[in-house]
Amino acid sequence: MKKLLIALVLLLVIAAVAFGVRTLGARDETDAVDSKEAAELVQDEGDSDDIEAGDRPEAGTYSYTGSGAESVDALGGSTHKFPKEISVVVQLDPKDDCRWTANVVYVKQHIEERDYCTTDGVMVDQGFTRNIEFFNQLQETTFTCGEDAERLRTESKEGDSWTWTCTNGTKATSEYTATALGTETLKVGGEDVETWHTKVVSKQTGETVGGDTSEFWLDEHGLIVKFTANLDVKTQSVLGETNFQEKLAYSLTSMVPEQA
Repeated sequence: MKKLLIALVLLLVIAAVAFGVRTLGARDETDAVDSKEAAELVQDEGDSDDIEAGDRPEAGTYSYTGSGAESVDALGGSTHKFPKEISVVVQLDPKDDCRWTANVVYVKQHIEERDYCTTDGVMVDQGFTRNIEFFNQLQETTFTCGEDAERLRTESKEGDSWTWTCTNGTKATSEYTATALGTETLKVGGEDVETWHTKVVSKQTGETVGGDTSEFWLDEHGLIVKFTANLDVKTQSVLGETNFQEKLAYSLTSMVPEQA
């Protein structure tokens, strides 16, 4: 019995050491992803490349340049420093001519799948799934939004304001307030692109508490041409209660996407 007890203690010690090495050894682990790898990660095989886009953006992988970082304070803290270039993989729904998905691949440890519907100059945010990995521990968060979650209103006038709500089941609620800041013409790869500039402020309640201030420059299809974000929340995660901060700014390099 004594030998068995000692063996069990040793196994527990080994397991604890292995867990510590796997988690703490992954502190600040951040893997940059190029455009080809981004398409592979989100399993884009080019199935929607030949679909008529209509009011939606063209399918393919778009590249953005900029900078940013995110961090948590759990287990002594960890930071992802984002690379100078990130990818957004656009896929079109073949069964619904308004629906499309933008997979934002910041790094291998942070990918966001965002679902939209664009029609007649209005883009509705239908919801998103955010996958973030710190210390080799994956946190998946999914929010669903209503039909009033309009991130793009091409008929909006400067100063117009509107609201909507997204929920993570009964766990958390995000209340959004958008303010139209007018139209701006931006240079993208030498091309003049008309954009609609909108400021979006969110307030989170429930298991996630805090806020986010973002600005988006969207073209007429809802494709992000430029965006900034500044988020600071306290949330329940797989690592326990942690403070999560994120700050970034990125701009599109070409209106022509790479095809899978």
